Amino acid sequence: MAVSPTTTEVLVVVVIFRTIWTFNKFEEIYLLTKGGPGTSTFNLAIYSFEQSVASLKMGVGAATGVVMMLLLFAGSLIYMRVFRFASEDAE
Repeated sequence: MAVSPTTTEVLVVVVIFRTIWTFNKFEEIYLLTKGGPGTSTFNLAIYSFEQSVASLKMGVGAATGVVMMLLLFAGSLIYMRVFRFASEDAE
């Protein structure tokens, strides 16, 4: 599949935003399954919510949010670096 040079920047932004939105998916999972059955749909967003709101452990919930932010930031940087090198090779 060929990607034109004008759409590469847009593609990078779309993939990064979509990854962030998917990673932070909370509402649908919590409302439908509350992380179950068992822990099959349990993710960091649900863990952060349960620790901070349900268990009143605000520090653990905040720390989980910071870890999520760092993971997404590192993943975004890696993706942008790999994609930039791939686009430089194509030129």
